[in-house]
Amino acid sequence: MSAKDKTKKRILSAALELLKEHGYQGTTTRLIAEKAGCNEVTLFRHFGNKQTILEKVVEGQRFGPDLKGIIDRSIEWDLESDLYKIAKGYLDFMRSIEDFVMLGFKEFYKIEELNDEISRGPVEFKEYLTQYFEKMKDRELIIAIDCEQLALHFIWMNFGYFISKARFGDRVTSLPDEAFLKGSVQLFVRGISP
Repeated sequence: MSAKDKTKKRILSAALELLKEHGYQGTTTRLIAEKAGCNEVTLFRHFGNKQTILEKVVEGQRFGPDLKGIIDRSIEWDLESDLYKIAKGYLDFMRSIEDFVMLGFKEFYKIEELNDEISRGPVEFKEYLTQYFEKMKDRELIIAIDCEQLALHFIWMNFGYFISKARFGDRVTSLPDEAFLKGSVQLFVRGISP
C-alpha cells in the first residue's frame, strides 16, 4: 500500500470514528485531519471536501466483495443450509457495522446527496440474493416465484431482527441469534420449497 493510500485510509478511519462520536455536524475537517495525523490541506487534496469523505466512509461500510466471497464459498445448493449461512453472514456483517448503521438512521437521512451511496449496499445484497434464488428456481429447488420479491422478504426478515436487537436489545425478544436464524430459515424454506 502506497503512502498516499495509507493517508487516505487514516483519514477515512478517523472520519468514521469521529462521526460515531460527534455526528455529521460535529465532525469538522479540522477534527478529522487532527485525528488522522495530517493537515487539512492534505485532507482536501485527497478528498476535496467533507461530503466526499462521508461518501467514501459510506462506500466502505456496505455489503461488498468480502461478505459476498464468504457466502459464495459456502453455497452448496441446499436451500436450508445456504439460507442459514447467508442469514448468519448477513447478521455478522451488520453487527460489524452496527454503529455505522445506527448513525445512518440518526444522521445520514438528512443528507439527500448520500441516499444513492447508502442504498447501494442493500441494492447489491438484494441483487446477489435475487440471482441466488433465480438459480435455485432454474434447478427447480424452489417454487416458481418472483425472485426479487423473495430476496426482499429474506432481507427484511433478517434486517428486522438485526435492527430490533441493535436498538432494543432483548426488550422485544430474548430469542438468541441461533434460534432466530434456524427458526426463520426453516419457516422461509417451508414456504418456498416445491
